[in-house]
Order: sequence, then structure tokens, then C-alpha cells
Amino acid sequence: MEWFKITPYQVQQFFFIFLRVGVILFFVPIFSSRTIPLQLKVALSLIISLSLFSFLAHPNYNSSELDNPVTLTLAIIREIMLGIIIGFAAQLIFAAIQLGGQVMGFQMGYGMINLLDPISETQVSIMAQWVNLLAVLIFLTINAHHWFIRALIKSFELIPIAGAHFSPSLTEHLVYLSGNIFVIALKITAPIIATILFTNMALALVARAVPQINVFIIGFPLQIAVGLFILILTLPFLAGFTSGLFRELGTDIWQLLSLMGD
Repeated sequence: MEWFKITPYQVQQFFFIFLRVGVILFFVPIFSSRTIPLQLKVALSLIISLSLFSFLAHPNYNSSELDNPVTLTLAIIREIMLGIIIGFAAQLIFAAIQLGGQVMGFQMGYGMINLLDPISETQVSIMAQWVNLLAVLIFLTINAHHWFIRALIKSFELIPIAGAHFSPSLTEHLVYLSGNIFVIALKITAPIIATILFTNMALALVARAVPQINVFIIGFPLQIAVGLFILILTLPFLAGFTSGLFRELGTDIWQLLSLMGD
């Protein structure tokens, strides 16, 4: 019979909880994949929202009724922006890893070999796809997706409903995370770039010393072989570096929530 005692205030509160949870799940990595049915995303958002509502609907919970249509619209926009920002911060890491794989494949000679990425539904390099799949496996292995479940709960503690603030400090931090894409990509591809550079220098010396050798025929398979060999040697470094990025993701999410809650 308690279901019949639900007040309009509680209905409004549940709507905002469902909105925040749904937007975050629709934009975070893996959950945002187009291969996941929309019905499953909505059902998962509804289950999580009901679970959160069971203990967020508390007399001391900091929220207020939004009767003004203008205020209500602004509150909805704030909740949508909050979810987009949290998902955007996580997507940046995968974008950096994929960029690193793209550069890696180009250096090795795989620039012309593209595959259809089922997640983004775009043509990507075969190395970019391989590195991205490796990142997804590491992401799930270290339970990095749990950060978003914790972020959902923490967001309601730091940011009340319709209480998100978008300050210049938040913009600066997002710009910093965006610029960090190229730093991460460079760190991932540095061993391959350096090795291929030295390989090309050696081929240039061979071509200079022995003009009869066709370095173009030798150089193409040699670059692939050397690149794959270095990739196998640096695979533990790549896995450890990617794992560290995902562990730092939790800190970035808390910082973003803190900036939006100030």
C-alpha cells in the first residue's frame, strides 16, 4: 500500500535520479556501445535508479521541488550535462588509446588496412582496433566500470538534484584532459616510433652502401616484422600503462564531481 502514498515530490525526485543515471550510462564506455540494445540500457538505468531512490529519498536529502517550467528545464539540462561530462572524461582515455593504435599501425605499414569498428561504426586501423579491444579487456579486468557505479552514488552526495555548477575551473580541467590525449598516444607509440625510425635509418645506410638492393621491397615487410616484435616485447608495459590510466580515471571523476558540486 505504500506505493499509493507516493507524492508528486517523490515522483519528481525519481525522474531526476533516473535522468542522471540514464545519461551517464548512455555516455560511459562499453555501456554506450551501439551494440547494446536500447531496451537493455533503459532497463539497467531503471533498476539502478530504483536502487538509488530507495536510500536517496531521505528527509535530509538536499533537494527541492521545481514548480517553475523554466527552472525545471534548466534542471534537466544540468543533469544531462553532468552525465555527458562524466562519460566524456572516460571516452577521452579510449580515444587516446585508439589514436595511439592508429599512429602505431601507420608507422608499421598498416595504414591502408582498416576494419569496421562495431562500437563506433566507423573505419579504424587494424592496430587501433586491436589496441582498443585490449583496453576494453583491461578496463573490465580491473573492474574500472565500478568507478561509474560509485560515481553515480557519489554524485548525489556531492551534487544535489539540479545543483550542478559549471565553473571556469571545470572547463580548464576538461581542456587539460582533452589535451592529454596526445600525450597518452605518444607514450603508447613511442617504442614503435623510435624503433621504426632507427630501422629506416639503417635501411637508408644500406641503400647508400649497396645501391643494388631494393630497400623498398625489403623495408615494407621489415617494418611490419620489427613493429610486431617490439609490440610483443612492450606488451607488458602497454598493459600496465593502460591499467594505470584507468585507475587514474577514478581520481578524474571525483575531481569533476567536486568541481561541479562547488
